[in-house]
Amino acid sequence: MGTTPVTQLQEALEHAEALPVLFVGSGLSRRYLGSPDWDGLLDYFASLTPRPMSYYRGRAGNDRPRIASLIADEFYDLWFREPVYNDSRALFEPEVEQVADPLKFEIAQYISSHDVISDLGIAAELDALGHVHAHAVITTNWDTMLETQFKDLEVFVGQQDVLFATTQAVGEIYKIHGSITDPKSLIVTSEDYSQYWDRNPYLIAKLLTMLVEHPVLFIGYGLGDAHINKMLENLIACLTAEQIEVLNDRLVFVRRAHLGEDSALQRGSMTVGAHTLTIREYVCEDFL
Repeated sequence: MGTTPVTQLQEALEHAEALPVLFVGSGLSRRYLGSPDWDGLLDYFASLTPRPMSYYRGRAGNDRPRIASLIADEFYDLWFREPVYNDSRALFEPEVEQVADPLKFEIAQYISSHDVISDLGIAAELDALGHVHAHAVITTNWDTMLETQFKDLEVFVGQQDVLFATTQAVGEIYKIHGSITDPKSLIVTSEDYSQYWDRNPYLIAKLLTMLVEHPVLFIGYGLGDAHINKMLENLIACLTAEQIEVLNDRLVFVRRAHLGEDSALQRGSMTVGAHTLTIREYVCEDFL
């Protein structure tokens, strides 16, 4: 036992004596839907305005949410004026309350236009994903791929869905950055991000509880992801040194192997505030 990375990971999860939580990031959407990453999304919507991406990047100091805010400001008048958005205005104009809303409406439609990539390997991975048994699935993704694969799981979009809901013991999807099914829920701009932590105390407390009580597999995130770092920083502030050591064994970042790299369950490190966590990193050839 324990001679292969897969069995090592299996033993680590069994040792935790609790179902794992899947924390799913944009890497899975890019792999299975071909949808853009942050930079690709911003590039696309900048191209719909009269100004080049270099203009927004220069004004925002390469701060992506701030770039989104600048694009949203420019896009607002275009959306209300240009004939190409007539159909969108017919659908959404009564719902406009914020400057960023037209951009969010178009982002939702753009993301929804991406279908699952036709590939046998991807089909096998998605089928396997749909059979995973997890305590919960948490995602910052906006698309509906996860609820399509996990048909029996209840979906909660943001904090309002969670409040007063009669949640089950297991089997839920938490879309903590919104969903294309509710475009105005999307966390996109600098204003959205700056208000996020103050506006979602109940949701954040629920997520932090899961991080403490369950092993967590992060899939589709980089070790330097700003949102994950912020969440872990909030969690670490509540823990003793001994509890942080336990946390080190519960966090597993899953990534595909680079060219020439072998599969492995290995120790990695990530800096969170003033702390360095010695997390586990599972390197695999594919997610199957």
